[in-house]
Amino acid sequence: MVSGIKRRIRSLVQSLGLVQPRPVRCVALILVRNEVVHLRRLLPALIDQGIDVVVIDNDSSDGAHELYETYQGRGLLWHERLPFEGVFDLKAALLLKRDIAARLEHDWIISIDADEWMHSPRPGESLTEGLARAQASGANVVNFEEFVFLPLEGDFSERTDYPQHLRHYYFFCPEPHRLMRAWRRDCHFSNAENAGHRIAHPRARVFEENFVLRHYITLSQAHIVEKYVGREFPEEALARGWHFNRVGLTEEMLAFPPDSSLKQLPRWDARPLETDEPKKKHYWQW
Repeated sequence: MVSGIKRRIRSLVQSLGLVQPRPVRCVALILVRNEVVHLRRLLPALIDQGIDVVVIDNDSSDGAHELYETYQGRGLLWHERLPFEGVFDLKAALLLKRDIAARLEHDWIISIDADEWMHSPRPGESLTEGLARAQASGANVVNFEEFVFLPLEGDFSERTDYPQHLRHYYFFCPEPHRLMRAWRRDCHFSNAENAGHRIAHPRARVFEENFVLRHYITLSQAHIVEKYVGREFPEEALARGWHFNRVGLTEEMLAFPPDSSLKQLPRWDARPLETDEPKKKHYWQW
C-alpha cells in the first residue's frame, strides 16, 4: 500500500511539471516479412526519436536487406533472420524477441510490427518521453490501445507518407489492456505466451495511461487480399486460439466497409484518438 501511494505521489508531481523524468534508452524489436514500404517509414521515425532498432526478418525478398545496410550503425543495431517455413509462426518470432531482449542493455523494450505507429496520447510528447514519464511513475509496463486505419482514400501501397492521408479508422478493443507492448528490460518480461498481447507477471505494474498504436493493417484493397487470403498458421497456434479472426478469409469478406461506419481524424496527426464505440471484432467480421 505504501509503495502504491509513493507511485501516485511521483505521478502527481511529474504531471504538475515539478520534476522532469530522466531520459531513458529504448529499443524497438520489429518483426517483418516483405513490408519494405512500412520499414521505409518506420525505421527513420523510430531512429529520429533516439530509439535503437533490431529487425527480425522472416526471409523478406522485397529489397528490405538493402534498406538495412542504409541504417546499419545509424540506429539499426542489427537484423536477425527468422527462417520462413511456409506459415506465419508468431510464437517463434516472439520467443526470438525474448532472446534478443536478454542480450540488450536498454531501459525499455518496445515490441512493434512494421505496419504500426506507436506514440504517446499527449500532443508534442515523443514515445521516449512518454516511456520516461511512465518509468518515473513507478510503472514497468505500458499498454497500447489499437486504432485500425483503412485506406479508403486510395492505393498507398508504394507510398511512405500514408499516415498523412489515411484518416478513417476504428477503435479495436476486444478487451481492456490487451496490448502490453512496452516494458522495462530489467524486469525480464515477455508476452510470448499470450500472442504478443498481455504480460502476465505478478511484478508487472501497468502505467495508468494508455498509449496509442495506429495499425495500418493494409495500404490498399488489393494489398489486404494478398496479405490474408490463403495465409497459413501453425496448428499449435490455432489450437491455442490464436489467429482465429484471420482464418479462412476471402476477397469478398475483406471488402472495406463504408466510411460512415468509421471514425475520421480532423488532422492526420491529431491526438488523442476517439475511444467511444469500441469494436470487439475486425471490420471483416462486422
